[in-house]
Amino acid sequence: MSAMTKTFRLVLRRVIGIVLWLALFAEVLVFNPRTLENRPPLVPRHDGVRDKAEQEMEGVYLVEIGENSRQWELWANEAVGIRGTGDWFLKDVKAQFFGKDQVSYIVEGEDGTVNSETKNMEIRGNIRMTSSNGYIFLSDRLVFHHVEKTIVSPGPVKMKSDPKVQPGKFELSGSRMKSWMDSNLIHVVGNVKSTREIDETRSVYITSDEAFLSATDRSSRFKDNVKIDSGTSHIEGPEAEFRFDKPSGEVSSLVVTGGAKLKDADRFAESDTAIMLLKEDRYVLRGNPRLTRGGDLLVGEEIVFSRNGRQIQVFGVKGKFMAPKSGDKK
Repeated sequence: MSAMTKTFRLVLRRVIGIVLWLALFAEVLVFNPRTLENRPPLVPRHDGVRDKAEQEMEGVYLVEIGENSRQWELWANEAVGIRGTGDWFLKDVKAQFFGKDQVSYIVEGEDGTVNSETKNMEIRGNIRMTSSNGYIFLSDRLVFHHVEKTIVSPGPVKMKSDPKVQPGKFELSGSRMKSWMDSNLIHVVGNVKSTREIDETRSVYITSDEAFLSATDRSSRFKDNVKIDSGTSHIEGPEAEFRFDKPSGEVSSLVVTGGAKLKDADRFAESDTAIMLLKEDRYVLRGNPRLTRGGDLLVGEEIVFSRNGRQIQVFGVKGKFMAPKSGDKK
C-alpha cells in the first residue's frame, strides 16, 4: 500500500470521526468568521472579556437535538467566543425552545450568552417570550437551564395575551417567572396582578401570591391570598381558577375553592366553594353556604343569586333567620 493511500485513509478516518462526534452531540453551528479589528466590538473592551476573545462570528445558528427531537434553536447576528470557557457572547438573539406536545416558546432579546458545554443560555434586554398558545411575556432577563429544561425570569415579568390567538384581553404581572418544558407549566410568583376581560363592559381583577398558567391551553389558576374584584363584588379565598366553554373557548366562570368569602353591596356570603358564572352574572355557593342580607341569614346546601339581587334561590334549606324589624317586640 502506497504512502499516499495510507495518508488518504487516515484523513478519511479523521473526517468520519468528526462527523460522528457532531452527530453524537447533535449540535450544528453555522457562521461567517470575520476579523476583530475592523468591526465594532460586541463586548466592551474595558471589561477584559474582549481581550480573551478567540473568534468573532456573524450569522450564527445553533440547534440542540436530543431524544430524536429538537430541544432548542438559536439565532444571533453576532457572536464572540471566549477562550477556555465555552462561553459565547451573542448580539441580537432569537431562540426557540420546544416543550412537550409540540409546544414552543420563542424568545427574542438584545444580547445573551450560551455555553457550548453546559448548553445553558441567558438572554438579556427587552425580552419578549411568546408561547405557542398566545401568551406574550416581557422581561429584562431570561435564563434557560438545559438539564432542568426550564426558562426562568429572575426579575419582574409582565404577560399579555395575543388577541389573534386568544379571545378576550388577559394580562398578568409578577415578581418572577419559571416555565417547565416537560409539563408546559408556567409559574408566576410574587405580587401577582391580573386582569381578564369578560366583555366590552366588564372585567375581573385578581391579586394573589402565585399564578399558574398553561402553555397548552387557556387555563389559569391563582393561589394564596387570592382577592377578586368585579363591579361591586369582592371575593377572597386561598385558590381560584378560570374555566372555559369548550366549543367557543370563551371564559365562562371563575371558581374559588378552599373557603370563599364574598361581599356584594349589602350582602355577605361564606362557603367552601364560590362559583362566579361570568356570562350569566350569577353566583353559586356550595359547601356549607351562608348568605347574609340586611341582617337576614340564609343557610342551605346550595345558594344561587344574581349580582343585582333580584333573585335568590336556596336549595336544601337548613335555616332562615330573619332580623327583627323596627317596632317588633323583643
